[in-house]
Amino acid sequence: MRLRGRPLTPQRLRGIVSKGPRHLWRVGRRYLSRYLQRVGGAWSPEAVTEVAFLRQLALPEVHAALQAGRLVQARRLAAAHFRQRTQPAFCFNPRELPAAAALLNIPARAATLAAADEVCRRTFRLRGQPPVTFTGQIDWLHRPGNNRDWTWELNRHAYFVTLGRAFAYTGEARYAQAFRDLMLDWLARNPPGVDHRNWDYVLEVAYRLNVWLWAYHYFLTALDDDALLACVRGLWLHGSFLLANLEYQSPNNHLLLESKALAMAGLLFPEFAAARRWRDDGLALFWRQLQEQVRPDGVHSEQATMYHQIIASELLELLVLLDANGQTAPPAAQAVFQRMVEFEAHVTKPDGEAPLLGDSSLGDSYVRFMAVAGGAAWLGRDDLPVAGLDEPTAWLLGPERARRAPARDAQPGLASRAFPHSGHFIMRHGSGRSAAYLVFDCGPFCDERVPSHGHADALSFELYAAGRTLVVDPGAFAYFLGDQWRNYFRGTAAHNTVTVDGLDQSELAGAWHVVRPARAALQEWVSQARFDFVDGWHDGYQRLREPVTHRRQIFFLKPEYWVVLDQLTGQGQHHFDLRYHFPADAVVTLDQDTPTARVQLEAGPGLVVCPLPDPALTARVMSGNVDPILGWVSRYSGEKTPAPTLQYSLSAPAPARFITLLYPCPRPGEARVTVTGLPVRDAVGQPLAPHEATGLRIEADGTTDLLIVDHRAAPGEKQCDGWVTNVRLAHRRVQADNKAGAAPILHGGARFERAPTTASHG
Repeated sequence: MRLRGRPLTPQRLRGIVSKGPRHLWRVGRRYLSRYLQRVGGAWSPEAVTEVAFLRQLALPEVHAALQAGRLVQARRLAAAHFRQRTQPAFCFNPRELPAAAALLNIPARAATLAAADEVCRRTFRLRGQPPVTFTGQIDWLHRPGNNRDWTWELNRHAYFVTLGRAFAYTGEARYAQAFRDLMLDWLARNPPGVDHRNWDYVLEVAYRLNVWLWAYHYFLTALDDDALLACVRGLWLHGSFLLANLEYQSPNNHLLLESKALAMAGLLFPEFAAARRWRDDGLALFWRQLQEQVRPDGVHSEQATMYHQIIASELLELLVLLDANGQTAPPAAQAVFQRMVEFEAHVTKPDGEAPLLGDSSLGDSYVRFMAVAGGAAWLGRDDLPVAGLDEPTAWLLGPERARRAPARDAQPGLASRAFPHSGHFIMRHGSGRSAAYLVFDCGPFCDERVPSHGHADALSFELYAAGRTLVVDPGAFAYFLGDQWRNYFRGTAAHNTVTVDGLDQSELAGAWHVVRPARAALQEWVSQARFDFVDGWHDGYQRLREPVTHRRQIFFLKPEYWVVLDQLTGQGQHHFDLRYHFPADAVVTLDQDTPTARVQLEAGPGLVVCPLPDPALTARVMSGNVDPILGWVSRYSGEKTPAPTLQYSLSAPAPARFITLLYPCPRPGEARVTVTGLPVRDAVGQPLAPHEATGLRIEADGTTDLLIVDHRAAPGEKQCDGWVTNVRLAHRRVQADNKAGAAPILHGGARFERAPTTASHG
């Protein structure tokens, strides 16, 4: 049996059933609706003719002409109406296109013109794949390498907007002609219907509707009556299909984006008979889903940075268009936008890239605008780091609002910040591209209603320092280029965390479902001027016959280094693998006599990865492995590149541990870095087990630090390296000249003094 074109395997069926009866009811309603559309002829050729389109327009003069049998006059009157109307307002006035383009003064014009010229030649660069040129008719179902994403991208028509901007910049008729030809050809060869491959995925219909709304306004003054009416009829078809097929069974980004596109079409084309319903129902559904899907800390519930960017940027577009037409969003929705912008600003790395958490990639065409830069201008926020407006966002805001955008050199430093509802904890120090940054994931797998875009990545992180990402989240690769690749990038081994017995921490079912998602929880988050500390755990391996709990603590000594402490408590003998993934241009070498790894990037800084020595610990570096799959990164959809993965392995009974120092530096091959374990004793001198307390001596390029971390639920008095303390965490530095450095860092207690009978270190 197949469902939506894919085999209904037992594993996939388990994933579907696990979502509960409400989801099953919604799926059933969807299939019933599609069945009724088929048997009722909702999309038969007779139902979607040009005459049917003209009859539903709320234009009395057009109706009169049709009733009199004067179709030519009806068409002329309808075209004249759309060409002459001045309301509703758009982001720019189509009749003042050259003036708007001149006022925006966008540096990206040359690249836009080059891309538009390729489209005129029928050359398409999509989804990170080699360019495809059609020498004759365009094959709208072309699927290179069986990549369904590529076909969807071709039919999203994002390049219609590229042609529109090229026309705005130059006034050259060839760009309008290219749009006319492509649009008419697509309409003629892709009639609407629930079984047509370019209509059956409703989210793609919503995206295409967004694009056609923009293309209409760019080309309004350049189209003849035939093309103009065809374009407006296409908008009517898209809106009508969207209303009939909203994906209530997918209350995630799909339902949000579909309802938003429907509302926009209703807002901008009140002449359509169903426009008020499109607008009112679309807005009501969108506002409701926005409140349900965005967590209180401002993070979209799918736990994927790309989908957060999409939702935030689409919300910005809707806010701008409502404002242009004298309408305002509910205060609750405006507050959600504020919070979404703040999260995106904080989670974005100092170089302006977002970490690829969950199902994320760079450059997805649905990320149409810059929510942070646009939001800073829209909200009047000069406290957000903004590198100027990109071309799409400048067109969205228009000249007046674009002037309010912060200057390109507005790069205020952001402080470390917790987003506790989504489980994102962001450590930062400094400002500009050289700032230090780490994002820690201690949140849910995904929105539990539709967990399709979550990854088994609890307690993973990305690390950035000195202008480069040093430890990466490998991304998502592709949805439809093989389940084995899909699940590798979803799985735990592809992330910077620990696997137990070679298993994913969440039990994945098929390529889109999860049966037992790991639950992650925060123990503690502390951020102060000199350090950050986060402590979290997950229960993903509690399902084992001999259960294991993974707890991770990360200490950030600003701005110098991070210490990652992994505690694996439980029962039985297990095999543990700790992995760190690096950029594709990294060269990783292991020291001959120790498991220390030195990571040198092709251009820029490096990183020393120094684990606490353990005789049972083994280290290896892998890149581009296919059996098993390991050592890959995917920055762009459909593209994957071999990249080094460092794997530390340990076969041992639980409790076990990994402790790793991550030390960014310009020349990692020359850095002198060691980590030494120190015994920790309780108040009466009895040794504390490693899972109870950790003592470390960290030596790095001339400095010596003492770090003590108490892992117990209630920290007690303890002794380590000649010091007695009662704190949760203590850090003390001794300089190269054996003099004490700054006052020690103390957290979770106040006592830190020399033990009266123990010789001290330093």
